[in-house]
Amino acid sequence: MTKWFFYFLCASWISLFCNNSVVAFVQKLSPPDATALDWFFRNCAQSFGGYVLYGDKPMALEYLFAKEEQSLYFSEATHAKMKAFKILKEWSQHCEDAEYPILFCKYANTQHMILINRKAFVKTVNQNLPLFRYILGHKLTAEALLLELIKNQDHFYDVLQDNNTLIGILLGYGTHNSLIVSRQEFLLQQETGHFENFPFAKAISQAKPMLGFASIEEELQSLACFKSSRDLKDFSTFEIPLFGCEPDSEETTALLATYEKNREHLLTHVQQDNFMEKTLEKLFTTLSGKVRIPPLPKPSTFRLDDKKALSRQFAEIIVQDAKRQKPLLHAFLHGAADRERGIRMKPCERSEDACLDDTCIVERQLKSCQCLIKASHAMKQVSAKKDWSCLIKDNLYSKRLQQGFGPQASQKIKTATFHISYRLGTETRWQDCKTIVHTPLSQLIPGVAHALIGMRAGEEREICLHPRYAYGMSAAAPQVLFVRLQLMEFEEGDTEATFAPPCLLEDQFSRSNLDDKFKPLPFYNLDSCSHEALIDHRNALKSKINNIKKCSFYNYGIYFLDTLKENKIEIDFAEFRNCMHPDAQQSTFRDLEHMNQFISDFKLYLFHERARQGVCGTFLDYWLSSLNSKAQWNGPTSDAIPFDGPVVGEVFVGRC
Repeated sequence: MTKWFFYFLCASWISLFCNNSVVAFVQKLSPPDATALDWFFRNCAQSFGGYVLYGDKPMALEYLFAKEEQSLYFSEATHAKMKAFKILKEWSQHCEDAEYPILFCKYANTQHMILINRKAFVKTVNQNLPLFRYILGHKLTAEALLLELIKNQDHFYDVLQDNNTLIGILLGYGTHNSLIVSRQEFLLQQETGHFENFPFAKAISQAKPMLGFASIEEELQSLACFKSSRDLKDFSTFEIPLFGCEPDSEETTALLATYEKNREHLLTHVQQDNFMEKTLEKLFTTLSGKVRIPPLPKPSTFRLDDKKALSRQFAEIIVQDAKRQKPLLHAFLHGAADRERGIRMKPCERSEDACLDDTCIVERQLKSCQCLIKASHAMKQVSAKKDWSCLIKDNLYSKRLQQGFGPQASQKIKTATFHISYRLGTETRWQDCKTIVHTPLSQLIPGVAHALIGMRAGEEREICLHPRYAYGMSAAAPQVLFVRLQLMEFEEGDTEATFAPPCLLEDQFSRSNLDDKFKPLPFYNLDSCSHEALIDHRNALKSKINNIKKCSFYNYGIYFLDTLKENKIEIDFAEFRNCMHPDAQQSTFRDLEHMNQFISDFKLYLFHERARQGVCGTFLDYWLSSLNSKAQWNGPTSDAIPFDGPVVGEVFVGRC
């Protein structure tokens, strides 16, 4: 007993100490850089990364929304995360022999950081080697795959063939869970139609149910029993990795037990004062056990002592943020003036409309409305032409290009074979000519299906479809669609054909309020609006966007002055107001990169000061970031986005 207690005591003491070179390195970091890294590592520990560095998780994803332009109203937490990403990316240039390689790649509009536990990664691949070889090649080895991912990290998902099953396994969700849940995700993703599926209403119509199921719907229903891992092991802090799983399987039970044990180990390390040093030591350690110290980040050139220079720099950034729009600049100065008179911004006083309204959502609503106005106008033009006949008023018109022969296709048509091509209303080139063979009408977009009724074999028609009879708002460019059809043959049935229903013409939006519950925003019933009503609604939405932006910049002015006063930063206000002009030509920055660097340095300075005072990542940051469509909340506690349904956690956190 004494022997084991001695070993435990020694292990505890050893864990308190770090490599001297790492300690010296951390001491040389600038205070803002050290604060940003320490916060980021603790944030990762509460998300997914901690289970890689201090547990058995093979791999974890952290992501950051890519932003070419930075802004003063992006939260300090966002800037701290961006800085941490930048530093770690520089340090990970040569990580082929690292125990914990860090990779970076871009995916859609996000930048992904992939943190890998080499030992767990190799073990996991070897345990599933037949499956990995089946998908990636029969000569694959775990070590070779890891080296390929490191060398081609910009194409990380391409190397894995963007296979969600393999990615789920590497994320530590288990083989069975990853196989079944990725199948479920595949089926669910196919339910929405897109132009790449043309002329089918849904890609799922071409998918086949697995053995033992009569239909796709029956298969999906059988998968509804899968749950989120956090529903089975619920912790208020340092939650276990989030993934879809079969609740009663041996695999899930073993995984949850492992991650619960990892969590206990993680908690002991996070509570230590030298947590960042221990984390960096892991990241700097090579396969040979050597600690390789990277170069220090470039020092900041940010200065607070030149009032006039600061005034011109801040003014130029705000003019840039406002896109040189006078009403927004006036709103900003109004807010700054009110703050000077003692008015303070109080998040708790926000109205319900302010909580629900978001520039991004309203702009998407405006886009839907504008697309419908164009579609309505185009349909009116087509309906006025004498050689076009109406099939469905305001929605579907046709023009015969070539006569056919034999009987007409009736409402009881069972399947049809036809040639088809299409062009968007704004284009002149026809594309995507193909032959569709023996296809039920229920699988086609409703406009094409309805147009086939009444055609004869050999007949060719050109049809004009309103978006509601094509792909609605789910299309990349929702607008009028022109289609050319040539019916080759058809088969009649005993019952009338069924058609896919018309599409919704506005997106369903939701907005999170202060208690983290999602509330759906109401439809404006655009589908039933007349052309004139759509124009009125478009103008109202434009006005609403302008009001939201002016409110945002008014609050921005209060916040800006508040920030300066709280941090005792002095500027020349006369110079500041003079430079706050939309027509100002002279720039204080060399280029956009120089401006972004200044913003980053300033926000990191504020982040460090707030951290020193114990108030970093305040609600104010979230409030301000939520007022602008470009800003994203990257809060200080966790990057895991809550969701409903058993999806493969990180795979679709940032990748959808």
